[in-house]
Parts: sequence; C-alpha cells; structure tokens
Amino acid sequence: MVLSYFIPSRKTVTKTAGFFGGVYLTHAYIQQRLEEVKQKLEVENNAQDNLKRRFRQTHETTSYTILALLPTLSSQVLGEMNVEEVTKELKSRSSRKAVQPPIPSTSISSSIEVVQDQGASVMSLGVQSIADSTSGSGFLGVSASLDSLRSEQESLSGSASVASGPEASGLSDSIVSHISASSSSSDSRTKAELWNEVKMLTLTRTLTTLYSITLLCLLTTLQLTLLARSKYVQSVIDEEEQERLRENIEAQLTLSNMLFQGLGLGGGGGGFEAMEKLINGLEAGEVEGEEEGCSVDEYISEATENKYLTMSWWLLHVGWKDVGERVRRGVDEVFEGVSLKTKLSAMDLHRLVGDVRRRVEHEVTFEGNERRTNFLSSLLPSTPETIHHTLVQGGFLPSSVAAYHLNPDTRDQPSSPPSSNPYPHISNDPKFLSLIDETQSVIQSPDFARVLEVCLDQSVDVLFQGLMKNVFVESAPPETLNEEPVRVRLAGLLPGLSRWSRLALDGLPNELVDILLSVHEVPCLSAILFGKFEEQFR
Repeated sequence: MVLSYFIPSRKTVTKTAGFFGGVYLTHAYIQQRLEEVKQKLEVENNAQDNLKRRFRQTHETTSYTILALLPTLSSQVLGEMNVEEVTKELKSRSSRKAVQPPIPSTSISSSIEVVQDQGASVMSLGVQSIADSTSGSGFLGVSASLDSLRSEQESLSGSASVASGPEASGLSDSIVSHISASSSSSDSRTKAELWNEVKMLTLTRTLTTLYSITLLCLLTTLQLTLLARSKYVQSVIDEEEQERLRENIEAQLTLSNMLFQGLGLGGGGGGFEAMEKLINGLEAGEVEGEEEGCSVDEYISEATENKYLTMSWWLLHVGWKDVGERVRRGVDEVFEGVSLKTKLSAMDLHRLVGDVRRRVEHEVTFEGNERRTNFLSSLLPSTPETIHHTLVQGGFLPSSVAAYHLNPDTRDQPSSPPSSNPYPHISNDPKFLSLIDETQSVIQSPDFARVLEVCLDQSVDVLFQGLMKNVFVESAPPETLNEEPVRVRLAGLLPGLSRWSRLALDGLPNELVDILLSVHEVPCLSAILFGKFEEQFR
C-alpha cells in the first residue's frame, strides 16, 4: 500500500510523457521555423546586397562609358561648330586693318600715276601762263619759259623712271597681292557679319553641348540598366536552378537510400551504380535547366549586347545635329534682336536661355497645340534602314556584308534578286528588337520626360554656376556686388561660354556628367526599369 503510493500510476506517466513529448516537439518545430526564417532573411539580405552591388556597378559602368563616348561627341560638335576658327578670322581682319597705312592710295603705282598727272598738269598750266604772257613779254620770254618747262618735265620723268627700275618689280608683286587680298576681303563677310556669326555660333554650341551630353547620359543609363536587369534576372534564374538541383540531390541522397541502395542492400550491390547514374542525370539536368532558363527570353548574347550598345552611334553622329538645328533656330529667334553691346545680368541671360529652351523642348502640333518633345528621333534610329546604317557605321558587319568585303571576287558577280527580308540580322534577333522597343517606350513615357526636364534644369544650373564664378565676377568692381546685379556686355560673355562648352566636352573629370548621374531622379528611373521584370514571373 505504501509502495503503491510512491509509484506513479500509468495515467500519470502517460500524462508526463505526453507533456514532455509535446514540449520537445514544440521546441523542435519552433527551432525549425526559426531556422527557416533565418535562412529566408539571409537569402533576402544576400539578394538585396547583390542588387545594391549591381546598382553601384551599373552606375560606375555608366560613368566610364559616357566618358569613353565623349571624345567622339566632342570631335563632332567642335568640328562642326568651330567658334575658334571664326574668332581667329575676326582677329586677323582687325589686325590687318590696324597694319594698313592711313594714306588714301592703295599702291605705289597709283602714286606714280599721280606724279605723272602732276607733271602733265604743270605742263598745261605752264603753257597757259605762257599764252597769257605772250602779249606782254615778247618772244624771248616765251622761249625762256618753254626751256624751264622742259627741264621740269625731264626731272619728273626721271623720277618716274627711277621708280620703275628693278626695285619696283618686287614692289609691283606686293602691290598685286595686296590688291587681290583687298578685293577678296571685300567679297567676303563684313566685320559685323563675323561678329554676329560668333555670337550665334557660340550660343548654339553651348546649348547644343548641354543638350547632347544630357541626352547621352540618359540614353547610356537606359541601355546599361536594361542590360544589367537582364543579367540580374538571369543570375536569379541560375541561382534558383542551382537551389532546385540541390534540393533534388538532398531528396535522393537520404539516409535510407544510402543504407539500402548505396550499400547494395536493396538489390545485389547496384547502389553505387544508381548513385553514379543519379549524379550523371543531375549534371544533365543542370544543362537542361540552363537551356530552360534561356527559353524565358532573359539571356542576352554578346552579339546582341554589342548591337544594342552600337545604337549610341546614332546620337553621336546624327542625333546631335538634329538637336543642334533645333537649338540654332531657337537662338536665332531669341538672340537676333540682342546686340553685342547689350549689358546683361545673370538673370537676363537665364531668361533668354529659358526662351530658347521653350522653343527647343516644345513643338506645335497641326491643331495649334504646344506639346513637349521627347527627342526620340535624335536618340535612336526608327526604321530598319537606319538601324542597319547605324550598325554598319558603328562597326557591326552582318554575315552577308562581311562576306562581301572579305571576298572581292564576289563584287563583279551579278547581284541576287532582292530578298523579302533584307535585314535578317535585325529581324531574326527578337531580343535585340525587344530591347529597342522597350527603350523607345521608356523614352516616350512621362517618367523619362520628367527626368529629362530635371536633368536639363541641372545642366543649366551648372552652366550658370560656371559663368557666375568666372565671367560675371571678373567684370564688376567689388563695391558694386551688393548694390546691383553684375551686368556684362553680350560680347564679353561669348569667350566664357565658348570655354565652358569646350570644358564640358573635353574635361576630365567631367563635372557635368558627375552631376547629371547624381541627380535623384536618374537612379529612380533605373529602379523603375529594374523592377519591371517582376511582372514576368507573377
């Protein structure tokens, strides 16, 4: 009876075992869930770090790519809008005018003719005086007067003959060259026309540089962002495939399989052969998984990537000229009535530049409405012909064109009939066409219009910061800085604008490019493009 009191009953043992068993299972379940949450957090953190790293890498690659493309744009802009050449011609015209003697005659030959004319006039005057004096002085006076006139004429002719000697031959050559130069300069532009051309060309080149660099930064950002997104998605697909293969290996290589199949307990020692077959099958499945990942249409080949990046040739050689023509028309309309002697403050110049920007960035429709332009035709070619031209000029040769250039014997052969698909290297590359279409749709979107507007505002601010630092301050006495805004003649602003445009194109490190890439809206646009791949996997 006493022992039965101390010995627990079966019911108590069952409850106790059930309680501790439940505690153990709950602890194991909680620990498993916590481990899963921990692994999930690690995966998310790794994914975020990978995304941030790709963002930084894309930003650095974009900066390096733009700096590599700027010399090409610089040679195009500075060569077509050569302000320095017109300025040199204007300086040479001014210096040539200062060197000219103030005498009205243009050559020594004209002086000789004057001497001869004077001699003839003296002879005629002498004859007239003789005729007047014949009535009063008689024949002796007439003969004396004639002798004096003859001696004077001989002295005049002698001086003329000395001037026509061997020394006059070299002078005559210089006279002819001077006359030809003066005649050609009279046919060329006047000094006022040269000053007006310097004004228009300097303002046009400055604003064209501003627009071209801004558009180049945004286009390069779009291109490299789309390519980086494709590589990121492909890396995620590969990582998911590797995870799936790892789970398959863990599912197949369990402890029971190791005991019954791996040791041959399940059928005559064939377990190791089954394991080898499994590993070979998993290796084959990995290759199939990669091919299946490519079928998602996220993998971009190197040739497609090179073709897509070659599209920047259009902006560097063709598109900037379209932008420059728009800027030139706007500058002509706004600055035509502004004299070079007009004194402008920074606010006045900013207002005039804003008027030019409104004419460049807006266009009038057929209905008479004003809408904002997106510069699509300046950024990318729009037709298969222009795309083919861009690829060929950018260094990409299709197989047919390359065979034509590499085999000169085929040039004399009769040409084959035109094919229904003249550009197979374009139409047969759907990934390339999809990149072009997506880039065009982004350029036409309101997000891109907003980013372009903010970047242009920032570029104008960089321009005026340079002018305030180097132009407006130098031309004002220190005591007047706090009283009224500094005003500089428009002619005095032109050298500063010319230097700024050259520095913006050739400067290293490039302040304008760094500021444009650091604008908050630019990485926001990249983030929007990066996030668009989620729609394909929902």
